[in-house]
Amino acid sequence: MKLLHEGDKNVIKLIETKEISPSTHYRISNYTFVTYNGPRHLIRQTLSGRVLELDNQEWERFLRLTEHALTGEQITASGLESLVPMRILVPTESDEFEQYKITMTVLRTLAKKNTGIQSYTILPTTGCNARCVYCYEEGIPVRHMSLETAQAVVDFICRMKPKGDDPIKLHWFGGEPLLGSKVISYICKSLEEKEIPFYSKIVTNATLLTKQLAHEAKELWHVKHVQVSVDGVRMDYEQRKAYVNPAMHNYDAMLQAIHILLGEGIPVTLRCNYDGENLPRLKEFLAQISSEFQNSEYLFFYFHMLYQNRHSPASIDLQKQICEIQDYRNQLGLPGSKEVARDFAFRVNYCMADSLTGDITIDPEGNLYQCENIQAFPIIGHISDPEFHLKTENWLKKIDPQCKTCCFLPKCTPFYKIACPDYFDYCQAINSIELEHSLNQLKSGM
Repeated sequence: MKLLHEGDKNVIKLIETKEISPSTHYRISNYTFVTYNGPRHLIRQTLSGRVLELDNQEWERFLRLTEHALTGEQITASGLESLVPMRILVPTESDEFEQYKITMTVLRTLAKKNTGIQSYTILPTTGCNARCVYCYEEGIPVRHMSLETAQAVVDFICRMKPKGDDPIKLHWFGGEPLLGSKVISYICKSLEEKEIPFYSKIVTNATLLTKQLAHEAKELWHVKHVQVSVDGVRMDYEQRKAYVNPAMHNYDAMLQAIHILLGEGIPVTLRCNYDGENLPRLKEFLAQISSEFQNSEYLFFYFHMLYQNRHSPASIDLQKQICEIQDYRNQLGLPGSKEVARDFAFRVNYCMADSLTGDITIDPEGNLYQCENIQAFPIIGHISDPEFHLKTENWLKKIDPQCKTCCFLPKCTPFYKIACPDYFDYCQAINSIELEHSLNQLKSGM
């Protein structure tokens, strides 16, 4: 038995036991994921994050527990007693969901910082120079933030700023946020004048970027990271983006913008949206990107399945295929995004909707939301409200009953099935494919 990953030390302190009771019956924990491939087998305890590798003999003994519960004495005789303190094996009557809730509550309490709002997703516009055929924002009225509203945003940020010197995080989103570059500059300049420390990141198609604007993004907007949406080779990209002015905004403009950003020393992550149509050509696209940018240390790359595929059984096969393409990406030396990398640490919050430091979205009219997907969540306030207070909802009370015994609950969001727009109908199958792939990478030292 070999320990491949130690797991999250904070979780381990809370859940691990020290002794095995000879007369107690034990079963495999609900929060245990196993792989069955190869001469050796991998086990991950998804609550603690521990990963073990078992040889064939150990695996055969472990399989006996899938047939019926064994006493502590029988487990000790089989040489698997170390799995009990690791919580891979638990007493048959254990309420593991209650333990998950306690663990989540304790770690969220410890991680909770002072009151206020630390992070803002701001939509300077819902307009866009592209007409992506898959856009989930289709139907949203085109609105542009006025300078008057931008000033109200600045006032709101100053009013809601937490105590301390930690910088405010600004996330520029849209629509296409570069269409609102003047508003972005106005807000950033005003914050600097008020001596409010901040830094930015931005999600963009990048085709509106110029050298001057990139320099302004670095020096005035304090941009630390840019995510550029891509769709594969030129044919797929230009068909799917369907730019309003394709003579100016096109595949070449996107590539040139990435060169400009990298030249400024700004890290860039390419998010490649995919479905069954463009997936066959993604390896060709990866090879082109690798050649174009010569494996720049500031360039990252990840894949994202289109929302339209998330409720179809075809999503399972797509996930299997993208894992193979991810391996090819790794062979080319294109690292995955640091922001979306799924490590083995316990996540006390999954996204901005259950943020611990305060996280909110502001649309062009000053309306407030808990999620950047403003179609999925209701308005919770307005920047003009002097009494506004961001309430942290207790999502643990809303977990779907089917999720309570799912082995992926500890690595998921508690409200995934009920309220998250990122939800997959086939989430267990998708998570199984993803986790098995990452475990196999861990095993091979990748």
